Amino acid sequence: MKKLLIYLFVLTLASALTACNSLPTPQVKEPEKQEDTQKSKDQTNEETNIDKEEVVVEEEEVEDEKDTTNNTTDNQNKDNTTTENDDLALAFQAYIDEIMLLAPEEIRIIEAYGSVSGNNYVNDSIMYDELYYNVVPSYNEFVIALEGISSDNEIINDLHAIYVEAATIQLGAFTVMITALEEQSRDLVEMANQGLSEASSLITEWQAQVQILSVQTGVSF
Repeated sequence: MKKLLIYLFVLTLASALTACNSLPTPQVKEPEKQEDTQKSKDQTNEETNIDKEEVVVEEEEVEDEKDTTNNTTDNQNKDNTTTENDDLALAFQAYIDEIMLLAPEEIRIIEAYGSVSGNNYVNDSIMYDELYYNVVPSYNEFVIALEGISSDNEIINDLHAIYVEAATIQLGAFTVMITALEEQSRDLVEMANQGLSEASSLITEWQAQVQILSVQTGVSF
């Protein structure tokens, strides 16, 4: 009897399992799924649009910061350029003022040398005396005074260095000329003339730079 009941229970259970397995697969309502999917898409699109708007806002803020930084940098550069030009103009004016104080003496010395050389040459003795007693000692003092000029502006110092070099070479040429006259040496005369020519080229370069700075700074003389 128990075996029969057990058999019937197993049979009933097996029948129930078979019935469950033979049930049709549950169908999900498509409209509801589409609606949920559409809602999900809409939500995703909204989130994407929000993200895009945030990115655009951030990019605009970055651009605004860049523009502000660039404007600030440009203004600072303009201010720095203006200050540098003003400083250069003041330094150049001060330099020209100092050169103008020495200019008459240099003109006097060069004219003294010209009075006994070139077309004005008379003889070695006259030329020698003028060089030995006037031109060389006077020009030596001039070079010392010239070397005493300095500036806080590097551009002016570079400009003045050309003048000092020219004057130093010219002084050396005058000195060599004295020796040439003493020794009656044509080679030394040629050496002295080469020195005078080199000094003249440097003076021309200095004058050209002075003209450029005059235009740049608006300082006239």
